Amino acid sequence: MSWWRGRPSRLAAHSALYGTAGVVGKAAALVTVPYLTRELGPDGYGLADLATSLSALLTLIVRFGGEIPVMRMTATATDRTARGVSLTSYLVATVIVSALVTLAMLPGAGVIATVLWTSPDANTVALIALFLVPVSAVQAALINVLRIVERPGLYAVLAIVDLISQLVLAVTFVALGMGALGVLLGFLAGSTIGLVAAGVVARRHLGPRADFGVAFRIIRQGLPFLPGLAAFVLADTISRMAAANVLAVSSVGHLALAIRMASVMSLVAYAFSMAWGPFGLSLERSQPTRDLMARVLGTQALVLGTMTLGIGAFAPELTAIVGGPGYEPAAAVLPALLLSAGLAAPLYVLITAASISNRGRWVAWSSVLGALLQLVFVVVLLPVIGLVGFAIASLSGRLASFSLLAWAVSGTARIDVRVMLTIAAILIGVVAVQVANGTPETSLGIRLFIALAALVFGTGLTRSAMRAPPSTFHDLGT
Repeated sequence: MSWWRGRPSRLAAHSALYGTAGVVGKAAALVTVPYLTRELGPDGYGLADLATSLSALLTLIVRFGGEIPVMRMTATATDRTARGVSLTSYLVATVIVSALVTLAMLPGAGVIATVLWTSPDANTVALIALFLVPVSAVQAALINVLRIVERPGLYAVLAIVDLISQLVLAVTFVALGMGALGVLLGFLAGSTIGLVAAGVVARRHLGPRADFGVAFRIIRQGLPFLPGLAAFVLADTISRMAAANVLAVSSVGHLALAIRMASVMSLVAYAFSMAWGPFGLSLERSQPTRDLMARVLGTQALVLGTMTLGIGAFAPELTAIVGGPGYEPAAAVLPALLLSAGLAAPLYVLITAASISNRGRWVAWSSVLGALLQLVFVVVLLPVIGLVGFAIASLSGRLASFSLLAWAVSGTARIDVRVMLTIAAILIGVVAVQVANGTPETSLGIRLFIALAALVFGTGLTRSAMRAPPSTFHDLGT
């Protein structure tokens, strides 16, 4: 396994850089949450969340999963010129797709505000959310160029510039009395600053021209992976709208706070996935690759469980500190949302396995079916048990998607028995924490015990798994 020699430290270093960018961004976002939740109130904060989540979803769609095929292209490029042409073609494809989709949706801004958000006075907010889409998509493509050429330090700097610009300007505009519209205007202005900065830095890695044949090939090859990247974002966005209609816009505010806090797990998943992508997509289907992915998935499951239970045990206290009075319902959904967000990391490993084994269609099938399951659960559970139904639906959909995709790519990324047992143990722990969180005043001792046990056992098992050679992992068929 000489091809793996030195890679763990390289992946760890790159993950740390991506994670640092994410930590700074999430920390800045969490610092602004107490101000925004109090200044906007649950209704205004809920409207801002509906708008930014819609923009994020559309941005993800217009990026069409292009980073996956372009990473494969650049990994196999014969020279720097060929790599540059591929990267420039990827950028041009993003510009074309994002501009066309945005122009097509602009006439529907009023429908979005009135029908989807039940906020007839929010037409301007909807328009700004749509204008944000192409700016964010092109900015993301430019900094993705740095990720593809494995320049995580520059990527981290540009990501921080983008996020800090957005948040500072959003808070400034809200302080000027612009309400939810101020949040969107701040995001638009901040993303424009980030786009300009990314363009200046990334231009040296781009080729002198774009090849439209390559651009359309990137679009065609990226589309099968788009459902894997966007299906659950779409399901979450629809679920937010359902909460606004079935419950109230203020409930979306409670949900938004829980999602923001659960993004701690998204950060861990993001940091690993950003570092893993260029390397994982350069692998070939082989037994060493299969063993390696088993090892990676096993370690991820342990880290996921440790963090989910360690943070989820203190959901009542954390939501009170971050959100303030009026946001207590957010604690009811936090533990399950933590696990749901963290599953993005093992899912991304399986997506890379699908790419190198030419089973991209299974990414689409598993993601779409998981997202549909989530929406069915939302429709059934939301009117009965409120926001907890959103959390159960979100977690169930992602687990279903993971299970189906793991089966489909088992020839490339085998699932160890320990991974399945670990996930089962985490689910039991989440249920226990959820029950304990229902009576926070009397369950502090139990919750402290769960958090401490997760930290001690999870940390110990994770260290043991990382030291174990890949050959010690055995799949269900062994």
